[in-house]
Amino acid sequence: METYLLSTHDLSTLTPRPLTDEPALQAMFHLTLAIADVLLVLVFTWAFLRSQWEHSFRAHYTLKVTLPRAMAAIVMAHFALLFGQMAIDLNNALVHAIWTQPFPGGSPRMPWAFAMTNGFGPGAVTPTYTVIETPVSLVTGFTINITALRSLSALENSTLTVPGVSRVYGPTHPFGEAIPYFSFNTLDSAEQQQMVDSMKPFVGTSGKSAIIFAVLSYEPYSDN
Repeated sequence: METYLLSTHDLSTLTPRPLTDEPALQAMFHLTLAIADVLLVLVFTWAFLRSQWEHSFRAHYTLKVTLPRAMAAIVMAHFALLFGQMAIDLNNALVHAIWTQPFPGGSPRMPWAFAMTNGFGPGAVTPTYTVIETPVSLVTGFTINITALRSLSALENSTLTVPGVSRVYGPTHPFGEAIPYFSFNTLDSAEQQQMVDSMKPFVGTSGKSAIIFAVLSYEPYSDN
């Protein structure tokens, strides 16, 4: 819940990042901002010309009526990304507060969290994760870096020995159990492809980062 619904991540590095830092979103924002600025210039020009050349009672107040609305539009347009991220952060904070709020004399979590915990096991709904960045690629195309994965496997195995950790998922434990990555070169092409495909969900798009999930034997927000 916390990882997938209440935060935004950069999929290339598997690290938390504000949604408004996404390059595609920023490019679209700058395009729409330019269009909005052009429209505002046209509105100002129309209001100015009308107040100067139209001889009517209402025409003299056109600029006065338009100016406050135009200023509000300028603020909303130029600070849209900031306001948008603030709204996302506020929403995540409110949902987090409700999600973790205990009922007086009742279940320590919300009823739906209690049901999911019973169905998937403690710690599976809100796993704890670690992001690892490496100077070399872990997976490149259809090949793997066995030396780098050996160090990563040692980290996953050491995580598994931490008290309270019931299972670990990562590039060398894609299904919760260790896979024989060290014998990759002895496998046929189909088996190699299958192993690479099982690792890819835990490796960043650059190939130089990985994520390790630690499933605890209790809920992260419990008193244990």
